Amino acid sequence: HMFGATIGSLQVRTCVGTVCTTRSTFTGAQHTSQTAAWTQAFVSLASGTTSVQFVGNRSTSFTGDISVDTISITPGGSVPPTVAPTSAPTVAPVTTFTCGFNTPSNTANTTLTTGLPTSQGTRFWCGMSHTNIWQVDEGGSTSSFNTGPSGGQAGTTTDNYAHLETSFGTVGMESVLTTPPLLVNPGGAVLSYY
Repeated sequence: HMFGATIGSLQVRTCVGTVCTTRSTFTGAQHTSQTAAWTQAFVSLASGTTSVQFVGNRSTSFTGDISVDTISITPGGSVPPTVAPTSAPTVAPVTTFTCGFNTPSNTANTTLTTGLPTSQGTRFWCGMSHTNIWQVDEGGSTSSFNTGPSGGQAGTTTDNYAHLETSFGTVGMESVLTTPPLLVNPGGAVLSYY
């Protein structure tokens, strides 16, 4: 969800090891109000993908909150040509990853077959790492006036979501939200997010 007068940009990058490629970019307001329905987007993931990054770039003011919710990775789908991993994988293949930011990380909100504990990371992050000004909003609108959504993608004011809190940071600051380690199987996978 991208509503506000000073929305920066949101990029989705797919990574093989430390080499990341921008797969989609949204710049400026994509929604007309805080109550506008969330928009679903899809990205094909090639075999060998080891992580996905959501990269928010802060613009000039606090009215630039960018939000993501209901991140899901499922096997199959149309994928671009594969890129060989740069090193031997250190995790088992992922069959499914889902994060709605609603359940504390120490309970079963994350479905991974990577052998990674669901308790990694902090509360509600589903094992995802984050830098700079990403935070989980525990329902309702963001703390900034006239920006961000009125609630999570499920349409309730108690539905959590991650958002870039632009009351903090500096112009152009890049903040990265990264999935836990992945290893997408041959045949690829599809990333879905709001």
